[in-house]
Amino acid sequence: MREWLTAAPGAALRRIPPGPRTALLVALGGLAGAWLRVALTEWVRPGWLPWGTFTVNLIGAALLGWLLPRWRAAARPRHAIPLVAIGGLGSFTTFSALAVEVVVMADGGRAPAGLLYGAGSVAAGVLAATLATRLGERS
Repeated sequence: MREWLTAAPGAALRRIPPGPRTALLVALGGLAGAWLRVALTEWVRPGWLPWGTFTVNLIGAALLGWLLPRWRAAARPRHAIPLVAIGGLGSFTTFSALAVEVVVMADGGRAPAGLLYGAGSVAAGVLAATLATRLGERS
């Protein structure tokens, strides 16, 4: 298995220097990611499922999966992880909205659809990250 994937969870984060510069990078990335999430979820209108949340989570999982091996293989910019991965993609994706949407669907009498949506979102995100990681390793 890939060495960078077998490290303890959060190992990459421990290498990020704490401090005001890192906090600013996370905040700037978070501002951009949140704005992009709102814009995309407004553009992707929900149907029988909340497609906006599904779309941003799938895109975010794929992007992170593609970027991490590329950053690992190259001399990645020092502040790429706080700016892009933690701030940008962290605020772009939204597990909390996914969880609330499942509860709302269940409370609205659509429990099977909600459970399918929740499980399908997680499975699709893992698949997207896996495929993108393999692509990122080849690029």
